Amino acid sequence: MQRMTKILGLCTVLLTGIAVTSPVAADTAPDKAIEYRQQLYQTLGANLTAIVLNLRQEVAFQENIPTHADTLAAILPLIKAATEQNTAGQGSARTQAKPEIWSDWDTFARLADESVTAGQRLAEVAAAGDMQALGQQVQATAATCRACHDRFRN
Repeated sequence: MQRMTKILGLCTVLLTGIAVTSPVAADTAPDKAIEYRQQLYQTLGANLTAIVLNLRQEVAFQENIPTHADTLAAILPLIKAATEQNTAGQGSARTQAKPEIWSDWDTFARLADESVTAGQRLAEVAAAGDMQALGQQVQATAATCRACHDRFRN
């Protein structure tokens, strides 16, 4: 019992430390901020590709489509916060992000919000299991991604 109390106390201290320090994105080194952002985009791309492979029947894992769609819906809302720190011209990490993201933040934020809405709808359609509707929503979701990439990505 005494050991459990110590473990719970340690967990509380660690979690409090994480909660207090984690929202300080402005203090993130530019290279790490870029790396984090790129990891989110890679996760989005991998899950969207997995859905498309299933829709094209190139793989037979249709039962996983809702999980991939849920992952997209969970990651898309993280994009705005992950991009908020202006890393244009900073650090040594290679990035395709254009400086216009930060000079035209309102447009970027609007397009990111549209992607979030499309991703949420994708998760709903995937859960329903209608493959035709899913194909249409994949195209709609990809179009929101493309709108942002066309404007803000090299």
